[in-house]
Order: sequence, then C-alpha cells, then structure tokens
Amino acid sequence: MENLETNLIPVIIQHSENKDVLMLGYMNNEALKKTVKSKHVWFYSRSKKRLWEKGESSGNYLKLIDIKSDCDKDALLILAKPEGPTCHTGKDSCFYNDETNDLKYSNPTILNELFEIIDERKNNPRLQVNSVDQYVEIMNNLKLANPKMMDVAVPANLKGLTLNQVKA
Repeated sequence: MENLETNLIPVIIQHSENKDVLMLGYMNNEALKKTVKSKHVWFYSRSKKRLWEKGESSGNYLKLIDIKSDCDKDALLILAKPEGPTCHTGKDSCFYNDETNDLKYSNPTILNELFEIIDERKNNPRLQVNSVDQYVEIMNNLKLANPKMMDVAVPANLKGLTLNQVKA
C-alpha cells in the first residue's frame, strides 16, 4: 500500500476576493487531483491519516478558484471562495491569534543551531569540516530543517558530495 504521507506539500489557502490568508494545510498527489477534479479543496490530514475534503463535516467548503505554485514548486497557493468560516473554531481565518508565547515546534532549537553554524561559516570562510562524523552531523541536522539551507551551511569543498564520496 502506498504511503499517503510521502511527498506532502504545504498549501496556503487565500480568500479569492479579499486576499486574506485563511489556512495552511498539506496535500499529496491524490488530494491535489481531487481538488482539481471536484473544484472543492481537499487535503491529506496527518492526524486522521486520510484524505479529507474541507467542509465535509461542517459544510464550510472551499470552492477552488485558482492554484499557483511557488518558484521552487515545493508549495502551493490556492485561491478559494469559502462557503462559511474556514477555521474549525468558527473564525473566518485560522490566522486570528496574535499570541506567540505558546507556539509548538517539534524542535525549536534546530533552526537556531543551524543559523549559528551559518553565521560561523560566514564570519570564518576558512572554517572547514574536519571529519566525516562532523559532515554527517551537519547533514543530519539539515535534514530536520529546510534542505535549501544546505547551500549556505555545507562548505564549498563538500557541496554535492554523497557520504560515500566524502568517506573515500
């Protein structure tokens, strides 16, 4: 059976008329196909472990108006016309909360650690990775963060190399 959680892409839902950001969800290929075909927005729910149509239980559907991809084709922007409140709380948008003190991250320090590595390398261009273990540690940390940051954090002499090439 195919793993439906592979290749999930973040999807920003924006109101087609007033341009308010309504919500963020995730789609896989099947959700995207259903969205295009039905003209209603579908997602893959990571908590329910299944596809779900926005509004299937509340009746507050999102009518598809347009789909755009970002420049790297790793995120989508969907312009939609909501048929009722978008948020499960009854609010028009899921982005109504200005409070950021209790945000939940899986690993809030990983980005800080990565930025420290990047700053160190910017300030000391001679700083090089001295061992395969150090390289593996950096690569493992980068996998947890945004892979696009690898261009900055990995030294030029190791860019594009696989672990096998580094060990050789």
